[in-house]
Amino acid sequence: MSSLSGWVFILPMVVLVTFLGIGLYCAKDVKNLDAFFFGSRPLSVFGFACNTFGSNFSFITAVFVLLFWSYLYGYQAFWAIGTAILGFFLYSLPKFIPLSSTDIDQKRTLHEFISSLSNDSHRLESAAALVTVTTLIGFISAEIYIFSIFISSYTPITPLGSAIILSIVLIIYSASGGFDAVIKTDILQFLVMILAIATFVLVAFSINTNNPQNSSVGNFDNLPPFFISMLIVVNGLWQFSAMDMWQRSAATGSEINIRRGSFLGSILFFIVASAIVWIGVSMHNVATGNAAEPIALLDRVLQISEVGSMFLITFFVSAFLSTADSMLIAGSQAITVDVLRGKNRYGVNKARGFLVIIGVIAFGLAALLTTMDSSEKIVAFLLMFFSCQLVLLPLVLFRSIGEANDVPEYIGIVAIVIGLLFAIGFGCFTISNPLLQNFTPIGALFISGFVFTGLLYYSGFGQE
Repeated sequence: MSSLSGWVFILPMVVLVTFLGIGLYCAKDVKNLDAFFFGSRPLSVFGFACNTFGSNFSFITAVFVLLFWSYLYGYQAFWAIGTAILGFFLYSLPKFIPLSSTDIDQKRTLHEFISSLSNDSHRLESAAALVTVTTLIGFISAEIYIFSIFISSYTPITPLGSAIILSIVLIIYSASGGFDAVIKTDILQFLVMILAIATFVLVAFSINTNNPQNSSVGNFDNLPPFFISMLIVVNGLWQFSAMDMWQRSAATGSEINIRRGSFLGSILFFIVASAIVWIGVSMHNVATGNAAEPIALLDRVLQISEVGSMFLITFFVSAFLSTADSMLIAGSQAITVDVLRGKNRYGVNKARGFLVIIGVIAFGLAALLTTMDSSEKIVAFLLMFFSCQLVLLPLVLFRSIGEANDVPEYIGIVAIVIGLLFAIGFGCFTISNPLLQNFTPIGALFISGFVFTGLLYYSGFGQE
């Protein structure tokens, strides 16, 4: 990798220190579990939009998806943007939002909503919550791993050292300030990302207009099997079974503000994602050779301008943190409220402790990945954990369209477990069979749904 001047990292370090300060400042308002998990005041529409944008616009999304795909396939990468916006848009529609006003008022979690299928079964709630925690740990660890590899390519710090620094900052500000810190940093992260991406677009535009154009791009028709259908399933339906989406919905306290925030979030996502796609296309237009992988392409992008590089690295730091912090606090809520049912029994320090534990486990897994040759296997790793979360979707959809509350609990638990086993088993299989990895989320969703509906029919449920 090419080297960068040390001063390029000044702004990213300032941002990290600022986030730490915000977390410690917000700690003064965290008096109880409600304040820790939902904030000390109702979430605004703009706050909801920034949190939705930040939770979905990760470092992986920015680099490993949009930037690299747009470099390889040009504006066909808008398929990825469109499927993501589809999920936001559906969640903003009155007929599709699964939460009722009662759910919002009671601040029900995703897993409490699922458990209401079976008379608030604690076993079903716990099973669903453990699926979510598994998913979040997997995704956070992948984020830490990929970002650590990236940072260590331009600094004397090893990937393990980078992972330690990033994890410490992430855990401290999230655990200290809770949901308030997550939202305040999300708003700041969004503003930083807008400034950074605007600066780099100007730099890329200058390069693009003063160099010969190379218009030959790949075609989505040559992508591996199930690619487009995987995008639709993962991006379009993910919101409905994502714990962090339900958490911010409860924090808003108003169905109309949820819908407005989701719609605004889709617009913010579209603006920034489109800019990333344009940069990728511009890099392809002036390329003198092929960038074989995302990190190699990123290295090429960073060499355009050191000033632009400073802003772009700051953008990537913000993109990394804006996803990971939301997932940490959502995971803490899943354990505290759903698994241990400590909503009225535990104090804030218990919730902070669980958040730290999740963060440490995710760091440990990321540290393990840094010792392995994982760069080519990380896509299969990510899709496997995405697929774990999607096994909850059939239960969410069934609960959303009906009023049933007496489904035998074993039906939901068996559907979750079998879907989970498929996601993990097939996900591990596709590590060495990448042509099939896009089928993992589709297959996990199908298996979970098939088992759930099959057992409903076999049990005679609703057939009076």
